[in-house]
Amino acid sequence: MTTEACRILHVQPVSERGGSDQALLRLVSALPGPEYESHVVFPGPTPLREEFRSAGARLHTVRMRRISTSHDLLGWVSYALAWPVAVLRLACLARRLDIDVVHTNSLHSWYGWAVAFLLRLPHVWHAREIVVQSRAALRLERFLARRFAATVIAISHAVAAQLDPRNVLVVTDEPDPRRFNPQATGLFRSEHGIDDDTPLIGFVGRLDTWKGVETLLDAIPFVRERVAGTTVALVGGSVPGKEAYADELARRAADIGAVCLAGEVADAAAAIADLDVLLLPSTEPEPWSWRRSRVGFRQS
Repeated sequence: MTTEACRILHVQPVSERGGSDQALLRLVSALPGPEYESHVVFPGPTPLREEFRSAGARLHTVRMRRISTSHDLLGWVSYALAWPVAVLRLACLARRLDIDVVHTNSLHSWYGWAVAFLLRLPHVWHAREIVVQSRAALRLERFLARRFAATVIAISHAVAAQLDPRNVLVVTDEPDPRRFNPQATGLFRSEHGIDDDTPLIGFVGRLDTWKGVETLLDAIPFVRERVAGTTVALVGGSVPGKEAYADELARRAADIGAVCLAGEVADAAAAIADLDVLLLPSTEPEPWSWRRSRVGFRQS
């Protein structure tokens, strides 16, 4: 007797090589193929296309606008007008694929709950953010998550604390020790011409305004007073719509000197393995932190 696979529609609000994209890739890779059939919807072409296909996922594209506190009035009006169109397109796709469960991969994605509601399907909402940008957004997302999700998966207790506890389950994203290995050193330094004896500190993440990279740049002269010859690596690409911020960081880095602007990399674990110190200078609360402090660090 054969059992049909559970078909999941994963709604991914961005098409990047960011944290939520890679976390979704790990989730899809971990689902046993015969039992689950993953369909991932992106708003556009994704740089992780081949990785998702290798994991057995089937990819689809539906234009979805992202929400942002940087929206002006016209931006929010455009979002409001485009929202029902995207929901209907997603619902039609889900119906055609005979989807069993809708999974939304970000608290800031407001499409999946409506699709699941229209089709009377279970909705699993993945909460990956601490909402500090807007009290109104937090109230709305808390209400939607409580009312329109069978289960809300929070990636940390800090994320769970902002939501209604009645349908929240905390499931942490643990680093894979096979990838984040202290002995996997040499590749990043070799690619960027950094000697093995050079003290290397670095930031790994998207160059977003709340990540505090400018604070790190401010601290570099003080660090070099203590540890001569220190090089700083900034590993990560710019956020769509915030390219001017990334350009300003690049200009400041050029003025400071001995700053490696690595940009977006395919293997962040290899970059982390070559660091002597990994920095997280965020100016707003981070939704998660590594509990294994030595995982991924270079052995001295």
